[in-house]
Amino acid sequence: MRMLPPILLFAMLFPLLSGCDFPSDPPLRGADDDVNPPPDPVQHGDLLPLKPRHRWIYVADPYFRPSLNPESAVARELVYEADTFYYLPYAFIPTGEDAPVAAFPPLLRNDSTGLQFYDPGVPGDTLRLRTKPVHRFTLPHPARLGTNMVFADQTVRVQVTAVDTLVSMRSFSSILLPCTRYQVTGRGRSPTTFYVLPGICLLRIETEYGVYHTISWYLS
Repeated sequence: MRMLPPILLFAMLFPLLSGCDFPSDPPLRGADDDVNPPPDPVQHGDLLPLKPRHRWIYVADPYFRPSLNPESAVARELVYEADTFYYLPYAFIPTGEDAPVAAFPPLLRNDSTGLQFYDPGVPGDTLRLRTKPVHRFTLPHPARLGTNMVFADQTVRVQVTAVDTLVSMRSFSSILLPCTRYQVTGRGRSPTTFYVLPGICLLRIETEYGVYHTISWYLS
């Protein structure tokens, strides 16, 4: 099993410490900055290693509100006919709302094109899939800078806007990890930006309601 080194566990225990919390732009591939490699060698080609019991700890920073407490997201397997999906929610309840707002459609799966995102065919159908999930978009992997794809009947656009851009771990500006940056734009909604550490985690997600930071993970 793979676990974080002590400094990253420290980040999980003390998420509110001050520190840099933004990506470098433009990408700094080949720059003189110290770059931390992924914590463990990636042994597979999946953008996000979906597997039952894999766990990611994240903190939501709603805009204009204090940071929330860390939450745990555990990949849970669901099957519809012959297809396997993984339920993985990153969500919080924004001010003035009654229901949680998710950072992304919560049913995920990998294939040869990349990481696919689906919504349940029936809202809230996440314990047992009774209808076919609805595909929303895919983050292409391997990623090529400038890739521009359209999904969901031409309503969702995905662009690869950076490869190997340096993103700091939340509250630890000295920990820089090389991420792929994806921008997802839907009709009538503000863009969502994903910073993905391939084979490890969705390190940072910027949405219209706030920012999500993955601060530790446990991969078997």
